[in-house]
Amino acid sequence: YEDCAYYGLGVAFANGSTTGFVPGSPVVPAGGTAVVDVSDPTNPVQTITLNTPAMIDPWESLKVNEKRGLLAGSSLSIEGPGYVDIYDIKPGFATDCSTPVLMSSAPVGTVGHEGEWAPDGMTYYSSGFISPNTTAVDVTNPYATKTIAIINDGIHGLSVSEDGTRLYAAEFARGSNEIGDMSPPTEGDDATNGLEIWDVGGIQTRSHAATTTVAPSHVIGSVYWKDGAVAQMTIPVSIAGKPYVIFIDEGGGVAEEGQPQSPGMARIIDVSDEANPVVISKLKNEINMLEHADLREADGGASGFTYQGHYCSVPQREDPGIVACSYFWQGIRVFDIRDPHHPKEIAYFIPPLDEDDDGRAHTSSQIRFVEERGEMWFTNQNTGFHVVRFTNGVWPFRD
Repeated sequence: YEDCAYYGLGVAFANGSTTGFVPGSPVVPAGGTAVVDVSDPTNPVQTITLNTPAMIDPWESLKVNEKRGLLAGSSLSIEGPGYVDIYDIKPGFATDCSTPVLMSSAPVGTVGHEGEWAPDGMTYYSSGFISPNTTAVDVTNPYATKTIAIINDGIHGLSVSEDGTRLYAAEFARGSNEIGDMSPPTEGDDATNGLEIWDVGGIQTRSHAATTTVAPSHVIGSVYWKDGAVAQMTIPVSIAGKPYVIFIDEGGGVAEEGQPQSPGMARIIDVSDEANPVVISKLKNEINMLEHADLREADGGASGFTYQGHYCSVPQREDPGIVACSYFWQGIRVFDIRDPHHPKEIAYFIPPLDEDDDGRAHTSSQIRFVEERGEMWFTNQNTGFHVVRFTNGVWPFRD
């Protein structure tokens, strides 16, 4: 937001490790959320660390609503009920984005893992695959937030349409169909990993009864696949006036006839017919192709947080031009999506590592774009916060 960045230092990942974390387990509070002043992009400075309940380890829920200048996060790995914390990050008297002011910290009843704002900033959705529910939190008064709806479906990431009436849910397959099971689906499993479009108009307009369970909130349309699992997140965009959803899988699926696991990665979905979404392209690099499964396995990247994808971001939702995705060991990969049927990679960045690291850059964060300077901001689990600039004039596009 403006000249500031916010990122979770992590409880389990504070030392750069990606092992040993059990979602939902009680842990000793640590970590926190770093606030970074990036007014000088060549010298970012951490100003403070937020340590309120949800900010101890906000996981993938940490989101800014630019319209209202609010920062939100929901808790994952603390004891007791899940919390949602709201901070004011707008410039004000003796404050700016580098000195967030806590407005509320309230229990929401479920443990959060992911989260996202409705674009108008009046509703924050908390979700998580360790919980069977997705919670809608009313932030009309950020000093007095309250749960207004509980959707009986535990999803991973999500996004909300510009008018707030559609929720694009990342519905993920579980190997045993149990909450918290991260194993890939087997060949005989039904395909339950994919995009679901929910009608949440009643939540947006507050026409539903308070704390009503809407289960699973009027699914308008869906599309599923078996060549990916642990559906991660979604982004609604429009390209040349036509609506699409950018989708990324965190895990790999199981190919037919006993073939090796195929990383799901990112894909672009045509949602112009909401009842019948259609996958039109996939954003895979050569190492992610099925024919290179033996090479991935020999390199230690058969599955898990290796060559898989995690998060994608766009500069803006309307005609974004590019999408950048964090692909763990592959770092940040940037694709030209002006022709969504034929995306092509145009740039990448893999963070340099120290000698003590395992030789792999665990890049999994969201990416923020600063178009006027041709920059991307992101974090890496090993090396922290990064500001990088595009070279050779590949972006921003000048035509």
